[in-house]
Amino acid sequence: MPLFDDRGHLFGRINLIDAAVAIVVLLFIPLGYGAYQLFRTPVPEILAVEPGTLVQGNDLTVTVEGKNLQPFLRATVDNQEAVLVVEDPTQAKVTLSELTRPGVHDLVLYDVSREVARYPAAVVLAAPVRTIPESPTLEIRVLGAFTGLELESA
Repeated sequence: MPLFDDRGHLFGRINLIDAAVAIVVLLFIPLGYGAYQLFRTPVPEILAVEPGTLVQGNDLTVTVEGKNLQPFLRATVDNQEAVLVVEDPTQAKVTLSELTRPGVHDLVLYDVSREVARYPAAVVLAAPVRTIPESPTLEIRVLGAFTGLELESA
């Protein structure tokens, strides 16, 4: 039995053009998978947040350590937008603008609108400790003498 017959069929059954198309399609499957693995954006991870406890005030900044941090990520703390500055793929700074209520808050990273990483109880916001100023001590010394008093009336 010849490899190609007089009608151009492979082994007398498969059309030569159909066989070529099938081979090209089968070669594109691993090529497409390799391209996906090469060009996909890795999922970011949050490993640690320092300092864990902040006191309510103006400068609320935490340092985030993680993996695959990207500059296009957005950050929120308890549904309030925060400023995320990525220094390198393993470290970023998060500046909180207005976190008003004390308590435990989650740090969430978004890729446009999709949540990609969450660190529960990342920020603990403590109320400022208000110290009552100690009132100054005043000593008064009175010198004098009582006159015109008798022992019975005193």
